[in-house]
Amino acid sequence: MTIEVVPRESGPPMLDPGNPISGDFMFWAGGSMVVVRSLNQYLWIDPFFGQAANPKITRRAVSAIGPDDAHQAHVFLITHEHRDHCDPEAVRALSNGSSTAVFAPGEAAKALRAGGIDDVCPVRAGDRLEVGAFVVNVLRSADDFAIEAVSYVVESQTARVAHFGDTGFDPDVFSQVGDLDVTLAFLNFGETLLGNKVYLNQGEFEDAVGLMNADTVVPIHWDLWVESYLDASAVDWIPNNITGVEPGTGFLVHAGTS
Repeated sequence: MTIEVVPRESGPPMLDPGNPISGDFMFWAGGSMVVVRSLNQYLWIDPFFGQAANPKITRRAVSAIGPDDAHQAHVFLITHEHRDHCDPEAVRALSNGSSTAVFAPGEAAKALRAGGIDDVCPVRAGDRLEVGAFVVNVLRSADDFAIEAVSYVVESQTARVAHFGDTGFDPDVFSQVGDLDVTLAFLNFGETLLGNKVYLNQGEFEDAVGLMNADTVVPIHWDLWVESYLDASAVDWIPNNITGVEPGTGFLVHAGTS
């Protein structure tokens, strides 16, 4: 298995189902939003295109893609109920009237239904779901600011992708994926937000990397808010020498060996 880093300018075209790819493609669209393309099925984690629910928090940049660039959506995974992770408008726009499977922990499922997304399947840690081209493992989260939160490990054709939402540092949360042979992990990183320590700092990030046994770990969410911005695009402590990662970066995972 090899991981090819796809730069921002080349990432969005690889989401086009008319563009054949060899392997599976993972795309960080900014914030906590990640797209997984496998066998021309599309799984979205925490899609969000809007503004913060709190007027004291300012969005720093738009997403690397918008709903009109999304092409397709088949599965949605929501980590918790906060607006920048659980956005009914984003789910509705990406679904575009088509049939999709939506999974979320209980409180987020309530928020989605209140926003007009009727068909939502509640999940909790320990669940294992087979959905189209994907197998979804639902795991614990240590998000102290959410009412109910989960993490995910998604198994696709050639990769296993972990997403931890806004989890805080808890060794058990990261060691739980140690036996899952994670290919690519997306992990929050950032400064404090309005005086609250919401995201992992560099030391916690490094410790989490050591616990996960993942091939590559990518810091996310650092770009989204003006108030918590912490530039991780040039850090030199990401495994496998993945540097210069910015919103819009993609990862093409090929089967076989390098």
